[in-house]
Amino acid sequence: MKTVIFDFNGTLYFDQDLNIEAWKVIYEEIIGHSNDFIEQIEKILATKDDTNINRFFNRVGKQVDQATLDKYAHKKEELYQTLAKQKNRNELAPGAKELLDYLKDNNYDIYLATASIKYNVDFYLDYCGMSKWISLDHVAYDDGVNTNKKDIYLDAIRKSKSNPKDIIAFDDSYGSCQSAIDAGIENLIRINHYNYRHLDSPVIKQEIYDCWSKKLSSTLKPSKEIGEFTLGITVLIVWLTLFLCVEFTFIGTIHI
Repeated sequence: MKTVIFDFNGTLYFDQDLNIEAWKVIYEEIIGHSNDFIEQIEKILATKDDTNINRFFNRVGKQVDQATLDKYAHKKEELYQTLAKQKNRNELAPGAKELLDYLKDNNYDIYLATASIKYNVDFYLDYCGMSKWISLDHVAYDDGVNTNKKDIYLDAIRKSKSNPKDIIAFDDSYGSCQSAIDAGIENLIRINHYNYRHLDSPVIKQEIYDCWSKKLSSTLKPSKEIGEFTLGITVLIVWLTLFLCVEFTFIGTIHI
């Protein structure tokens, strides 16, 4: 087993706060206020950009064309990247570099499967430094054809030319984990870092804890119990330990 597929946002790069801040600006601009923004965050973050923007305009009784949706979607991503640069947020998640270095040094094929558009993929490769470990042809992303996470995982599998049963995937969200499994990946490491803890919202905290701590373990039934675990176990332990605020769940059997 020499192929590893990573999700990016929330897995290798903790950026939920940046997305929330960028979405708040767009929300205020279209809706005219952000009084109920906190209650909308969960739905916003789980929905595609143009769908969110269309919903915002519908709330104020406006119908807009695709060009307008695209304009605001691009503006949101520009805000996201600007915020990242203003806050000097070019560091990957703690320990990620060590794991990526280990994988590259030991001849693992590394791929990304991200629901982001190419505009952001270029940002990840350049500003976040991912080009040290992968090139664009090792990234599966929302290219207008592969638009949902299952299709993006399938594209990453095709690019890797590997049997999905021989791939290890790292992801964080419930939906993305399910998509990886639906794409045929059995060896899945889920990263649970409680991105929303900084928000003062019991509703969101409850949803995240329920979804990531309970629903995942009960809904995503592994085909086998955890058995052999030989992917550089020492390095993985070091990496996992370095994630001070991260809890890990292993789904499926990992064996090389």
